[in-house]
Amino acid sequence: MNNNKSYTFDEACNRCQFLADTVFSEFSGICDRENRFPTESLDALKDSDLLSLLIPKDFGGWGLNFYQYQKVLSIISQGCPSTAAAFNMHNIVIGSISNYDLSVLDPKTRKKLKIKLESIFTLVVFEKKVFAAATTEPGIGARFSQIETSYTKDGDFYIINGFKSFVTMANYADFFLVLANKNSDKKMSSYWLTYFIVPRLSNGVFINETWDVLGMRGTSSQEVFFKNVKLPKSAIFMGNEGFALSKVMREPHWVTGGYLGVYLGILKSIFKFTCQYIVSKSDHVKKEGLAYLPLVQARIGEMYSMLRSAELNLFDAAEQVVNSPTSNITHQALFSAKFYLGELMPKFASMALRTCGGNCIHKKFPLERLLRDSHCGGLMPAVSDMCQIFLGKTSLDINEVNIW
Repeated sequence: MNNNKSYTFDEACNRCQFLADTVFSEFSGICDRENRFPTESLDALKDSDLLSLLIPKDFGGWGLNFYQYQKVLSIISQGCPSTAAAFNMHNIVIGSISNYDLSVLDPKTRKKLKIKLESIFTLVVFEKKVFAAATTEPGIGARFSQIETSYTKDGDFYIINGFKSFVTMANYADFFLVLANKNSDKKMSSYWLTYFIVPRLSNGVFINETWDVLGMRGTSSQEVFFKNVKLPKSAIFMGNEGFALSKVMREPHWVTGGYLGVYLGILKSIFKFTCQYIVSKSDHVKKEGLAYLPLVQARIGEMYSMLRSAELNLFDAAEQVVNSPTSNITHQALFSAKFYLGELMPKFASMALRTCGGNCIHKKFPLERLLRDSHCGGLMPAVSDMCQIFLGKTSLDINEVNIW
């Protein structure tokens, strides 16, 4: 399986930068005001063959690793954070199966897994299908071990019933990756958490359009109901029941780490706007205006240092993911970066607003929107509290830490 195209990391960055400048930025403000999904931006990603960024080259994709992906995602986010957040949901699904080393498997298992991978990757590479994760639920958020959406076996089929909240791209994605718990005579167990690939247009799938929120308004993260959705055995993600929770605990970077690039893009956009606005209110010939106020200079210097720390934090964690994705030290770096960037964004945006002055609360400026978007970071999995608990427990040598 190969599409005979030679993709490189630099080309991915160039394509995303072009789209960020010409498409994403054009529709970012519009979709925020109209509270609608940036269809034009996702279509542009499709048309530019960027849906397959994380798919290995042997399967026709770009073959980007987690570190490179964060770089690309931050570029997209600088054009439109909602587009980046939506695109990341697709890559949470695809990225989670992008790093299998088939060479270490026995021939029979290798053949079976390769067929399964090819079936999913073909949908993305050649048919340009989009996936969206349907995992979180009302009242429990991303505490996956408490999932109430259930599945039962019915002959050669499976039946799914449940309710998912915050399903990004609910009206756009072609497939949902639905997390469900096995329903039996015994109490449901987190050991039977299983992912299913559910076509959005399946009978029994209902979308409730309730998304009208503070920030990230363009993600269209609607409620989705699954009522007696009947699926073939082939709908089981990667063909295995009950592996979902162990996969998340072993490699949490796909569930939580993808947001980091989105956050960095928001921080960079805020800083870029702040500097440009201050310069626009200054006269470098006469050496007067906002840029020549010591207080403003000090704030810009502090913001630069904060942005630099965030960037180093993110890419240190991303590099560790590439080198040692399942180690506890990597997980600590990942959750630390998620907490730091998520909590930094609203503080950073507020500092930018104070530095630029009250005029920038007008919606004609992007800072007002970026400020609202920045307040949503700590709510995304793993939420800030979960990150703190993980870091606290692991620092105290508590074994078998499960924040999910």
